[in-house]
Amino acid sequence: AMLRLNQAGDPMSLDQPAAIVKYQTPSRDAFLGGRVTIAQPRRGFRAGLDSVLLGAAVGNLGGDLLDLGSGVGTAALVVLHHAAPAARAVLVENDPALLALAKENLMANGLAARAQALLLDLTAPAGTRADAGLKTDAFAAVIANPPYFAAGQGTAASARGRAARHMP
Repeated sequence: AMLRLNQAGDPMSLDQPAAIVKYQTPSRDAFLGGRVTIAQPRRGFRAGLDSVLLGAAVGNLGGDLLDLGSGVGTAALVVLHHAAPAARAVLVENDPALLALAKENLMANGLAARAQALLLDLTAPAGTRADAGLKTDAFAAVIANPPYFAAGQGTAASARGRAARHMP
């Protein structure tokens, strides 16, 4: 591996902000007593109990799952972990870095064959969504971990992807 130097010529840590180094070392976190493991960014939105509860709230999945704004895939992984082996999921995320981690998490948890991860902006026209592989009226359950705060409420995040978690 090539040693990277900052502007002053000093070695840089891969844990510096993404504006300096594009690929930060993710943390690896265990959920469900270690039965599900998640790689996720060390900074910004981090999956926690809310993501686990969202996934658990689906209950007995009787078909396919659509996870909108899936992030690193925690909620969908929880659903698939509890669901019948025939259950499948489609994860939709518009942040390429988070989607890459979601794909890594699906593989690491042995669930890649049961899920599809799409890079997609949900506000795109229907044709664009269809071209990306998102089917309509094809899911038994749809989940999303929505923004918690209305615009102007809460503490605004400095990171663009995290700031998008505020409602317009």
